[in-house]
Amino acid sequence: MAKRTFASQFEIMLDYFEKYPQILNGKVDRIFSKDTMGFSHNSNQDILAVEVHFKDFHFIIINLYAPQELNAENVKYFFDSFSIPVFIFGDFNLHHPLWGSDRSSPLSNDFVEWLQNSSFILLNSSNPTYAAYTGSASLLDLSICSASISHAVDCYVSDSNFESDHYPVIITWSILDHTPKKIKSTDWNRIMSKSATVLTTNTGRNALTSKVSEVIRENTKIVTLPAKNYPPWWNISCHNFQKLKILFRKRALRFISESDWMKHKKYAAKLRFHIKKDSRNHWDKICNITKNPRMSYSMHNRIYNHTNQEINTVNLILHNNHY
Repeated sequence: MAKRTFASQFEIMLDYFEKYPQILNGKVDRIFSKDTMGFSHNSNQDILAVEVHFKDFHFIIINLYAPQELNAENVKYFFDSFSIPVFIFGDFNLHHPLWGSDRSSPLSNDFVEWLQNSSFILLNSSNPTYAAYTGSASLLDLSICSASISHAVDCYVSDSNFESDHYPVIITWSILDHTPKKIKSTDWNRIMSKSATVLTTNTGRNALTSKVSEVIRENTKIVTLPAKNYPPWWNISCHNFQKLKILFRKRALRFISESDWMKHKKYAAKLRFHIKKDSRNHWDKICNITKNPRMSYSMHNRIYNHTNQEINTVNLILHNNHY
């Protein structure tokens, strides 16, 4: 079976986003592949570029794969041609002391010369991204971005290679990381009251189902939580009891009220109960996922070898496996 290149895998993902744009909450425009830009057929490298439209932001993502060594001469003029932010990812297959190698080549020297004189910044220059079957490791997968946005971009190499010989490089751009956490709030008391009224009317079954569904929709809303790092199991019950706990504590301290203090204690106890129950249910779900011995070993190994301080160990499994 032929090995898929980085660019071909990226193209599969692009096809998916083009087919289901609602997943991205934006738009992706295919700019070119190698052949559409007149790259030499003997250049022996795959390259794909897209323009991403996300809310008010527009930026370029370029993905490439050079099975031998990237020849910067073939691509540098194209890389330098954009006026909006650019990310360049891929397997460059270049070795150079700039990213920790003890050797270099004429092609890697040419690439570094272009990089140092360009408007781009190398994001990863320390942790290896490739592990050979012999046990040796090297950094072949480079991540580059426009210097104008580098202050807002973070980069790290994943602890897990997901049974590949390459480790994923994770990039976050803080300007895009502002999606608030949203939870669903349903007023079941109001739904039961209005549904009882609907059920007393002389209505056909299909119309009755439609009316009850409408009542549920009217009394269900999406609550946007304040900007905060919430745990993955946080829900509307935890949110509401936390608000009530804080409210009555403030009132008790302000008015020196024993009744308000008792209410504060009551809601604090309810909050502890829901935190315990919801967190336990959440981790029970994770444990059910790990019933597969192969997955369980992978998770234990990942946690044991975890060194990245930017990721909380509690959220490590969710972060790496996208549960």
